[in-house]
Amino acid sequence: MIDELKLYKKPDSSTKICTLLVCTVNSPYLPFKLGEHVLWLGEIPGMNGHCAVADTIGRVHWALHNHDFGILPEDKI
Repeated sequence: MIDELKLYKKPDSSTKICTLLVCTVNSPYLPFKLGEHVLWLGEIPGMNGHCAVADTIGRVHWALHNHDFGILPEDKI
């Protein structure tokens, strides 16, 4: 789950500004397959629990549920 991810207001040199996620569910309603990697772009303001992500070819998908993704461990990157 990515509830611990927050939008960064002012990144500095030590701030990680992009996070790779992995899809953790297999659903016909998601544009991703189980285990597929995406780039987390942030939580949508005013839509608690929803995020925007970019897929591997750069398409941006939004209004997806945060709980459908997990943080990809750095050793898997």
